Amino acid sequence: MKICRYRKIKRDLPRKVLFPLTYILFFFCSSVLPADDPGAMEGMLKIPGPGRIITAEQIAESGETDLSGLLDNVAGIRVLSSSVPERVWIQMRGLGGDGFGRALVLLDGIRLNGMESRGYGWSMVPLQRIERIEIIRGAGSAEYGNGAVAGIINIVTRDAGEEAELSAGFLYGGQTSAVYGRSRLSRIQLHAGRGTENTSLDVGFQRQTNEGFRDRTYHESTGAVVAFETKPVELITSRIGISYNQSSFQLPGGLTLEEYETDPDMAADDEDKTNEYTLRAGGDLEWFPADGLSLLLQGAYEYLARNTDMPSSAVPSFSSSVYHSGHIRPRMVLEFLRTPVPLRLAAGADFFLASLDRADYGDTNQESLNNRYRSCLDTIGGYSVLSLALSEETNLSLGIRYDTAEIIGEYDESGIDECSRYHSMVYDGLLRWDPFDGGKVHIKGGTLFRFPRMDEQMDGTSGAFYPDLKPETGWNLELGGKYEVNETFSIESSGYILRLVDEIAYDTAASAMANLDETRRIGADLELRFEPVKTAGIDLNYSYIYAFSSRGEYKGKLIPLVPAHSVQGGLDLFLLEQLKLRPTIVYISDFYPGGDFDNRKGRIDACWLLDFMLQYRVPGAQGMRLVLKCENLLDQVYAPYTVWNESEAAYSFFPAPGRSISLSAAYSY
Repeated sequence: MKICRYRKIKRDLPRKVLFPLTYILFFFCSSVLPADDPGAMEGMLKIPGPGRIITAEQIAESGETDLSGLLDNVAGIRVLSSSVPERVWIQMRGLGGDGFGRALVLLDGIRLNGMESRGYGWSMVPLQRIERIEIIRGAGSAEYGNGAVAGIINIVTRDAGEEAELSAGFLYGGQTSAVYGRSRLSRIQLHAGRGTENTSLDVGFQRQTNEGFRDRTYHESTGAVVAFETKPVELITSRIGISYNQSSFQLPGGLTLEEYETDPDMAADDEDKTNEYTLRAGGDLEWFPADGLSLLLQGAYEYLARNTDMPSSAVPSFSSSVYHSGHIRPRMVLEFLRTPVPLRLAAGADFFLASLDRADYGDTNQESLNNRYRSCLDTIGGYSVLSLALSEETNLSLGIRYDTAEIIGEYDESGIDECSRYHSMVYDGLLRWDPFDGGKVHIKGGTLFRFPRMDEQMDGTSGAFYPDLKPETGWNLELGGKYEVNETFSIESSGYILRLVDEIAYDTAASAMANLDETRRIGADLELRFEPVKTAGIDLNYSYIYAFSSRGEYKGKLIPLVPAHSVQGGLDLFLLEQLKLRPTIVYISDFYPGGDFDNRKGRIDACWLLDFMLQYRVPGAQGMRLVLKCENLLDQVYAPYTVWNESEAAYSFFPAPGRSISLSAAYSY
């Protein structure tokens, strides 16, 4: 395998970028005079960027039983799937509609995004283990690095308290659709924890089976997780966790226009299926050696084995893949509260390594090897983020990062052995102002980047390596604000412009990955909540996106798979103190299918959906809820993910589920 490394760049990165910056800031902070009231500014330094925090209590009140359903209710987020509903990916700000990796998903600060194209297994993280979900809209490349282009979703798990904790969730239901017929769905989630003053232990288990809504959309998964936390001495905390998940699901394939209109229940592929086995281990070590100083070392390792049988393909394929990834993230935080301008400095580095080994066979027993494909990626980067409390109402944050990456690809059959190298420097800033009680205003801007994924750089099926593929770069500018009055009324909105250069997309005409010259997204997100009385409340989420090519062959054309308007409105009616009724209306406007960059094909129709939920909190059983839920009550047939294949001159429609009803019970102690 070809060896090509950024030895000089990696060696010079700490010396030329991080060390001087940290030294200058430390010298400045040490030489200024102390402030009279350091505690008055401490809160301003720790205020997160603009976004949304979903607490454990809000998760329980939502009635949702999985992460994908929960995130689908957030303004500016769309959840898409091309196979089974449990295997989805995220679209934010019109990015990620035909791919993966532009919205960065973290678990306790460590990335879940793989460096290949695959949906997330959201069921691997039971809702009972989640303390909160932090959602940051817009780019965050300076602090979070590669892939933080459209937004960041950080899932923070909870630690066990000193008292014993037990929670359980059960769901049973299925589809009752006139179009797709009947099917069954069941899910069980268990969680237990116990802690002492210095240690805690958490264990979790989940099992799910779903017969699917179309032919050949069966899915099942089983997973378990163990997490341990200890404080060996007063100023040191360590955590370690390990999880295992096994899942298998069928691949029904996309439907032609005629098939979609006449029989959307059918499967285009009769025998395609996938089995996956995932092992993930991670941990962190945090040390507080002095007041105002903390050192954090985080790390994670993931092993994924996948077997995919696709006998329905034009060239039948039976593949076996093994994916490894490791992420190490050291971080230092310095706080200076007794200075004329109190500040907080965070500096750290990211070391990420991933490898993919795939073998394609000509038979299901995997005895006749056709070809073998290997790829590996390594990235290294350093960053600094400086937060300044300019006053009790004003906070300024500035960030800078430098990253390098290299991707190596090997293909035995064609003898390909290639390597591509990339680097990027980005910066951003955030100014936040609280002009009055309940009011917040922010302005945010900066540059962004995303390196190609391994299977974008090299096609494992054809063996083509794309040495001319460029990383995505660009900038983002955002202005927003929030106003709330106690718990009665709140409104939050933001407008943004996102410019992306060399956006990576699949060119169906050339059957290859390619860079689009330049694209732009101009949009706005709105979240409104109004509770005039204790027995009723309404909420409204609205997103607008104007996504278009601003330069190049497709100048002036709309970006495929991006609906201009998305609306969700809900009404909460508390019929009794323990009984809540919630109808929800969802509207998604029309859009061009994936691959239709010149907008010559017809738009995919808009859709209206009606959902219904009835939630009952059992009296005398604290922490127990019963939820009756009906989704797509009107049994609408729609396809939020649709692709046009120019080389085959055909559509591929991937329908969404029809009407489904479920009954779930959740208990926590």
